[in-house]
Amino acid sequence: MNRQEQMILETDDLVQAGQTILFHLGLSTAGGRHTLVSHLERAHYKAVKNWLTKYQPKAEATNIEQTRGLLESFHHLCEVAAWEQAIELMLISVNLVNKSLEGSLIEPFHHQLGRWGYYPEQVLLYKRLLGHLTPETEMVCLNGLGLAYQTLGDYSRAIEYHSQHLNLARQTGDLEAEKNALVNLGNVYGATRQYLVAVACYEEALNLARQLGDRKGEGKLLGNFGVLQRLQSNFEEAIAYHQQHLQIAWELDDQEGEANALENLGVAQYYLGVHDIARDLFQSSLRISAQIGNKKAMAVTLGSLGNVITELGDIQEGLHYYQQQLEISREINYLEGQEKALGNIGTIYKDLGNYEVSLEYLRQNLSLARQRQSRQSEAYALSNMGNTYTCLGQYKEAIRCQQASIEITQGMGDRWGCAAAMYNLGDGYRLSKQFDLAVSSLLNSLLIFDSLPASQIETVIVLLTQIAFEVGIEEYIELVEKHLATIQEAQGEDAVFRLRKHLFEE
Repeated sequence: MNRQEQMILETDDLVQAGQTILFHLGLSTAGGRHTLVSHLERAHYKAVKNWLTKYQPKAEATNIEQTRGLLESFHHLCEVAAWEQAIELMLISVNLVNKSLEGSLIEPFHHQLGRWGYYPEQVLLYKRLLGHLTPETEMVCLNGLGLAYQTLGDYSRAIEYHSQHLNLARQTGDLEAEKNALVNLGNVYGATRQYLVAVACYEEALNLARQLGDRKGEGKLLGNFGVLQRLQSNFEEAIAYHQQHLQIAWELDDQEGEANALENLGVAQYYLGVHDIARDLFQSSLRISAQIGNKKAMAVTLGSLGNVITELGDIQEGLHYYQQQLEISREINYLEGQEKALGNIGTIYKDLGNYEVSLEYLRQNLSLARQRQSRQSEAYALSNMGNTYTCLGQYKEAIRCQQASIEITQGMGDRWGCAAAMYNLGDGYRLSKQFDLAVSSLLNSLLIFDSLPASQIETVIVLLTQIAFEVGIEEYIELVEKHLATIQEAQGEDAVFRLRKHLFEE
């Protein structure tokens, strides 16, 4: 299994390399295992030869079609239990050049499938090998399965395979594998908002990275700590971590790490409202990801650019970025990227006044969120649909969507998402003339935004002021005082003090 560093294909036509691959696998016509087997086995070996030397993909074929010969050969080898050759084929490093393919990085074939977004193909490949491997290659497959399921949004399976990887790494004393398994487990726990468990995984992994002298791994982990801080709205702390990651990436000439750190810095600046700097960071990140052929990273950053460009007021340009994100995400079967792009496109069409088209995209967004079992994405999709129903004057449906979103975000502990849905709910109540419920919802939204803190505080105040104009100042004050008393009883005097500061102090 140590030969994976020795076999590198650098070509613009994998078919031309067929004989080289056959020789590498010990299956060339000059002799080899296939001459000593049954007729059925010989047929499979012949199929391997044909796929590697005779398969001719079309010039405009996708990445998966260009490499179909490798995949089909792998499965034929598995059919005759030629596990060593199958593993060698999986580990062949592929550098496809002079093609409109995203494979300019030299990586083992199974990694390249993931970079291109062919996760179902990855899963089949790894599962065929499990139980027929040395501990070293067993861990390669367990790690790959965990990453593939994580990207597909199946977090329970991701945790299952990463945990198996961790246990095997500890049994064999492989510190590098143990570190990687801990990082991946931390990523999944972070994605499911189990932050304390994620931090524990990252801290253990960081100690191992420093013990191993793994500076690149140390940089990635610092970036992961930054993401956790951002998810908890600790943006300044997040920036400090991402700057450390960026510095290490520069020192190591780690382009992928540099792109990732720039993207994460941009996200933190975006949430702080520093949109010009965020845009520049995203554009730098996108350039690097495009240069190294990382389409998943490109999809992520295109979505971020759409967000910040929209905030800067260029809605059509923002829509263009989101559409690019959707196109790339569909090409590589990146479900999370598709889901986010659909949601953002739906929101843009709502802002443009094309409400039916908006709902069409948002329904696709909601369906995909539920398919991925992403509760946060489901909540945001529901809230966005509620906003579009509000614009259509369908207030009952709008209120139902916002209430469902609030229920999910409260259950997840997503304070920002809950506050945003409460604001949207308040607007729905206001427009349907249910002012008592509107004030209640908006005050609770304001209280949560104040605790983050968030830039949306002024937006809530503006809507409350609008209610004051609509019902008259005396009735408005009466409604506010009524609900402040309720909040004081439930959350204490400090909560009311903070609200009064926003409501009545200049």
